[in-house]
Amino acid sequence: MKDLVSNLIVGKSKCRYMKKKYEEKKLDVPFSSGVKYKGLYFLAALHMNALFLYDEREDKLLFLTSFKKEKKRNYLYVKAFLYKDEAWFIPYCADNVAIVNLEKLTIEYIPVCKKEDRKKIKFVNYVYFEKEYLCLVPWEINAAIIIHLKSKKIKNELRR
Repeated sequence: MKDLVSNLIVGKSKCRYMKKKYEEKKLDVPFSSGVKYKGLYFLAALHMNALFLYDEREDKLLFLTSFKKEKKRNYLYVKAFLYKDEAWFIPYCADNVAIVNLEKLTIEYIPVCKKEDRKKIKFVNYVYFEKEYLCLVPWEINAAIIIHLKSKKIKNELRR
């Protein structure tokens, strides 16, 4: 089971899908991040703006949606974690934290930096602490962003 999760999240899935009525094809999609919720995997694609659902029992991979507030880029989200019934996707090349409600399949966005800073700022790590805060740590900048998970409000602005 652990091998499957790491293979899906950082490797390539070998899930099958039906192209025509009886013709089976392989679909290779590398994933960058994801969470497991109620036996299903919710995964962000590595090289496209896409959110997928993988059902391990059925061995089916389904395209759910794109991250509508993001551009078509590689490496939008490279980390994710589960908070209650939400998947929080941590931006790398994205402009926003994406919060997927896994019951309703809706997405909320939290902008984490100004548009003019987006090309310069990459978030390489995060810390989930005290069961109610998320701390985003950018690369090569001595700063952090703290977000209250329940209210989804930024507690501090990114300062350089």
